[in-house]
Amino acid sequence: MFNAVGGIETTGKKLKSQVGWDINEYNGKSGDGDNEYGLSIFPSGYYSNHDVLDSTGYSSWFQHGLHSSLFWTATDYNMKYACKVSFGNTSLGATEGDSDKSDGYPVRCIRNAE
Repeated sequence: MFNAVGGIETTGKKLKSQVGWDINEYNGKSGDGDNEYGLSIFPSGYYSNHDVLDSTGYSSWFQHGLHSSLFWTATDYNMKYACKVSFGNTSLGATEGDSDKSDGYPVRCIRNAE
């Protein structure tokens, strides 16, 4: 996916929606993209399931609703971890990494280019 849209450094700008992203707290600019490919990635946040208690005494929570959007990929590392792709309001790019499968991210189905 990254190569098809010009590289990981600009993937966020090209795939994120034109509205809905929060202002970047570091530079005051909009976190919106230009949706060049029509994928319209909106900020959705994510569900985190970690062993750290929040102020209410719960160890699971939903966070970053207007700041980020994370998606599972088809890559499975092992029984505990899988690959995710992250988009945020502070970057024109995207990041790829591993995450605990107990976290909750949406899934977007994308057909391979032929």
